[in-house]
Amino acid sequence: MPKVDKARKWQRWIHDALENAKAHDIAVLDVRNISDFTDYMVIATGTSNRHVQSTADKVVAALREHGVRPVGAEGEKIGDWVLIDYGDVVVHIMR
Repeated sequence: MPKVDKARKWQRWIHDALENAKAHDIAVLDVRNISDFTDYMVIATGTSNRHVQSTADKVVAALREHGVRPVGAEGEKIGDWVLIDYGDVVVHIMR
């Protein structure tokens, strides 16, 4: 599967997971022309630290169902800002 198709599919799965988790202000940014390290950035907000943490967990679980695991993640324990790196798609969830 071409890299762009894979990244588009992943960002749609992430967007759906964020909607299901009731995240706010979901934005998908196509950064292919301005970034060397990722194709899409998905940004969303949560209403509290707990909401940010559970939303991030739901994103990871949703992609895991499709066999996709993150390259890395940061901020899960505190919950003010969680970054989930899938390589071609980077997810930011902020309080």
